[in-house]
Amino acid sequence: MSAMPIIYTSQKSAWMDSTIFVEWFTETFISSVKAHQSKNGKRKKTLLPLDNDPTHSSCDILNEKDEFIKVMFLPPNVTSLLQPMDQGVIETFKRYYRKELLPQNWLAKALKPFAEGEFIKECMLEVCGVLCPEKKNEFEKISLSRRTVVRRIEMIANDIKTTLTDRMAGFESFSIALDESTDLSDKAQLAVFIRGIDKEFTVTEELLTLQPLKATTTGEDIFNEVQKFWPTMVKINWSMN
Repeated sequence: MSAMPIIYTSQKSAWMDSTIFVEWFTETFISSVKAHQSKNGKRKKTLLPLDNDPTHSSCDILNEKDEFIKVMFLPPNVTSLLQPMDQGVIETFKRYYRKELLPQNWLAKALKPFAEGEFIKECMLEVCGVLCPEKKNEFEKISLSRRTVVRRIEMIANDIKTTLTDRMAGFESFSIALDESTDLSDKAQLAVFIRGIDKEFTVTEELLTLQPLKATTTGEDIFNEVQKFWPTMVKINWSMN
């Protein structure tokens, strides 16, 4: 992280707080301004506008840090007009994201054939034509072809796998549970569940994988199957369980 051209810090609730802000202001912002102005051989007055976030220290405290740097808070209720990310960018992105991925998520959870995506789209267009015809063009842009559904379900699966892998890397201890059953075609499947706890005592319990059992389903077969996928899928040691 130190080799990257970014400033990184952490906080338990993953939010900015007054300690982090003052540290950034004194050690990063003021230092950067001084370094930039020293190249020109002269210190100049600098203004830093801030919104009224409660994590920001008072102007009086901040303005005492350097005589050439002045901090000024913006007037109340204007951040939505002045700050680009407060102008609906995130909300718009979330809406487009849900529009593109929700139907595929429904199909995957319901174990429906991927080809039914087009049928779902037809139903959506019919309902839209009755309830909100002015939005029908937006619904027509949604692609629910079999290939698109497959690709997006793979994206969802990869995202879930990455998130679970990151969580498992922080486990202090863990346990696994195994359940042998059969699928719709009566083929034996091994469901592996993992339960772990991290330093913050946050408990995670998820389905880790579903592995096919090709031959018999004895205890030895199940153990060998776990031994086979464990090193490639799980980056934690058996000694932690």
